[in-house]
Amino acid sequence: LVMVAETPPSLTEPLIGDILRALAVTPDQVLQLTPERVAMLPQDHPLAESAAFPISEFDREEIIMPAEGYDYDSMKVLSRYNITPKVSYSTGEDHAAIAMIEAGLGIGLFNRLTTERSSRGVVRLPLDPPEYAELGIAYPSVKKLSPAAKQFVKYLRDYIEG
Repeated sequence: LVMVAETPPSLTEPLIGDILRALAVTPDQVLQLTPERVAMLPQDHPLAESAAFPISEFDREEIIMPAEGYDYDSMKVLSRYNITPKVSYSTGEDHAAIAMIEAGLGIGLFNRLTTERSSRGVVRLPLDPPEYAELGIAYPSVKKLSPAAKQFVKYLRDYIEG
C-alpha cells in the first residue's frame, strides 16, 4: 500500500480503517513519510546560490516534467499556487530529467528522495514556502517481516526523519 495525499489521513479515519482492515493491516503497520520537495536548477542558474527557491519562480521558468506529459505530484503543488507551468520537456525517467536540467533546458520540481544522488551539474534547493510529498508504506506484522525487510523499514524511517 502506498498512500499519496496532500495531508496524510489519520489512520483512525473510518475509510482508512476500512482499507487497512481489507488489507489485514493495522495502523501500527503503516509508516507515513513526508520527504521535502525541492527545486532542481542548473549550476549557472541566477538563483542557484539562494537559500531556497520561491515557488512563484516556477511561473517564469521553463520546466522539465519528470513524468511523460503530466506529473501529478508536481502539478498538485503548482496548482495550489495558481501556476500553469511552461513545460519544455517531459520524460518518464528522473535521471533523464535531471540531465536535461544540467544541460540548461529548464528546471524541475522533485521530492528530495529522487534527487539525493544527483549532484553533478545541478543545484537542489528547498522550496519557499516548503512543500512535502506524502508517502506511506504498509507491511504485515513486524514479526512476519524478514530481517532484510525490517532493515529496509528502519532505513526508510531513519532516512526520511533523519
